[in-house]
Amino acid sequence: MENYEIIGNIGEGAHGVVLKARCNYTLKMYALKKVYVENIRKQFPIKVWREINNLKKCNSPYVLKLSKWFCHRSSVVIVTDLMASDLKEVLSERRLNMAAVKRLMAMLLAGAAHLHCQKIMHRDLKPSNLLISFDGILKIADFSLSCTFSEELEEKPQIFSHKVASRWYRAPELLLGSQTYRTEVDLWSIGCIFVEMVNGAPLFPGQSDVEQLGTVINFLGTPNFENFPLLSSLPDYSKVNFPSVKPCSFKNIVFRKTKGLIDLAKGFLKYNGAARITCDEALLHRYFFESPEPCDPSKLLKLKRNHSGNKCILNK
Repeated sequence: MENYEIIGNIGEGAHGVVLKARCNYTLKMYALKKVYVENIRKQFPIKVWREINNLKKCNSPYVLKLSKWFCHRSSVVIVTDLMASDLKEVLSERRLNMAAVKRLMAMLLAGAAHLHCQKIMHRDLKPSNLLISFDGILKIADFSLSCTFSEELEEKPQIFSHKVASRWYRAPELLLGSQTYRTEVDLWSIGCIFVEMVNGAPLFPGQSDVEQLGTVINFLGTPNFENFPLLSSLPDYSKVNFPSVKPCSFKNIVFRKTKGLIDLAKGFLKYNGAARITCDEALLHRYFFESPEPCDPSKLLKLKRNHSGNKCILNK
């Protein structure tokens, strides 16, 4: 830590803090994520180890780059480039125009496609984990819930925790206890983020897991063995009494719609994870070839000077 001058506090969480710091030698600005560990000498936390290893595997302009990491007293410090803002803050500042949505969506899909190619599931894609650089590039961040997976056939399938992803962006199979999923859980989250960028508000803002599942059902209709083939195999299936609900039209849910936009949103938001559109497929979707064209990344943000320093907000 002696190599860095702490400039300020970026944010705090249950397990640590993110600091704004300047390197004493290069004078470059960095973000330092300090994760507190009770007995760091006895046992290195598996979540932190996963985050470091998975970041090391990534080499994409749309994934936050790991500069270095080190242990300091009772913390593990992860050093990354300093970003200007995150998508959550951008969405809170101003309504996105459709050219901006298209550019941000393209960068998110490219970053997620890279993760999935590296056999990495992020498992917590949400606006606050999508950082925006000073030149307007979206970068996927916070790999604390990420994990690797195998596509090879095995006698025993890989088992993963279903207690992942923030509730508003959690796939329905996770809400019903699935432990044998793959990248389809990230695809559901991307669909939720996509509609949120278009509408300017979260699509499924449930206040509990039960209410969350209810909001999804009110949108997609009652799950059944036709639209959700693995439904009866999910651990919590027998614990839920599904109401009889007809699906809503996407045209009534997604604002400022085009045919391509509606079709792409539908591609992500399906009960059947195996039927969800992949990131690579989405990048070739007609949505990206219809008007308007994606805006230049440099036009996404502008800097606004105030008494506390630079703050990034959405460009008009």
